[in-house]
Amino acid sequence: MTTGTPEGIVGIPTFEELMNLEPDMAKLTKFSKENGVIGIYVYTLDSRFDAAGRFFAPAVGVPEDPVTGTASGILAGYLRLTEKLVKGSYVFEQGHALRREGRVYVEFEGERPWVGGEARISLEGRLRV
Repeated sequence: MTTGTPEGIVGIPTFEELMNLEPDMAKLTKFSKENGVIGIYVYTLDSRFDAAGRFFAPAVGVPEDPVTGTASGILAGYLRLTEKLVKGSYVFEQGHALRREGRVYVEFEGERPWVGGEARISLEGRLRV
């Protein structure tokens, strides 16, 4: 399953463990480069929704991304493929640890995942080039 970027996924048992993660960014950067992934999406099925996650990508300058659509698409495909949670559509939550909660919606059209979510304007202006 791919959504355009190589990302690793790791499951853990509880939401509390997910929130308490304190990854070693230097080791994670090394691991990512050695394994050809841009980052690691850590998830748990212990969630108000289908899953909750955190995405760490220090190898590409992103210690933690608050909401990651590509990783959510990969997770949905993984859950279906491994039959851990087979559904036609999923809702994942992310961003709690950064106090920037968001949701990602993944729907399948056949075997193809479609990823979406809600957005908020955080900055508005004009750029003159």
